[in-house]
Amino acid sequence: MKRMIKILIAGLLLSILTGCGVNEDNLKTVLDQTIQSALAVAAYPSQNQHKSFYSYYLPLNVGKKESTETSVVLEVENNMVLMTLNVSAVVANRYYPLETTLPSPVSSNVLYRKEGTFTDYNKQIVKYAMYISKSGSNTYLLYLWTDYFEFKCDVPISALPNVINYLFAIVRSCRVNHNAVLATYTHKESLNNVVETVDLFKKKVPESGPLTEILEGKDDNYDWSVEESDVSNPNVPVYPDNNQPDDNGGLDEGGQEGEEPLGDE
Repeated sequence: MKRMIKILIAGLLLSILTGCGVNEDNLKTVLDQTIQSALAVAAYPSQNQHKSFYSYYLPLNVGKKESTETSVVLEVENNMVLMTLNVSAVVANRYYPLETTLPSPVSSNVLYRKEGTFTDYNKQIVKYAMYISKSGSNTYLLYLWTDYFEFKCDVPISALPNVINYLFAIVRSCRVNHNAVLATYTHKESLNNVVETVDLFKKKVPESGPLTEILEGKDDNYDWSVEESDVSNPNVPVYPDNNQPDDNGGLDEGGQEGEEPLGDE
């Protein structure tokens, strides 16, 4: 409750100090102060919204319109915000634990950008990147990326400080159920690839020549375009039989092993 009061006070102060005076000339100064204030408040230590793949804390003044297993539409002061779990990043971090590189904006019309780190609910350091560009006469596209989550919204310039304040409160409370994500998106896809590989090499293959020319005509019912696109898909990991992912090998976002699966929403 104390943290909720601090969030509300911070939002109220931002509204009083900057709500009526935010413009493109002072946007950087105002949003730098907004982010500094948002990250100065302690993160929520628990979650009140639980989904199969992740959980998070939803402040009292933030609504929830609809959701899927990997995304949710939030309502922040009458502005719709799309929050999405980056499943690819979760899988990649499990099998290719390299340093995370957050996306950069494609548009050259970026009015504000901010990159840094924050401390989450589990005292872990998380990277973030925020970009804002103009989308209309008085509306602005806001993108917020972290290691595992993405937030996107289109809001009036006057609403940016409060929306950003709430988004940081939410994302700092997020907890990922790595085991559930990996079990759903890794085992099934790797199994499909094994079956496709076995079927492919059951055919008698000459020693040379392009693969499609070698196998063309061997099976009149074979759909070569589908097979080739599936096998070459870089987003589908392939694991040797002796290196399949372990059901209990996932970590939650705070680095805790052996978390119990989260309940459905």
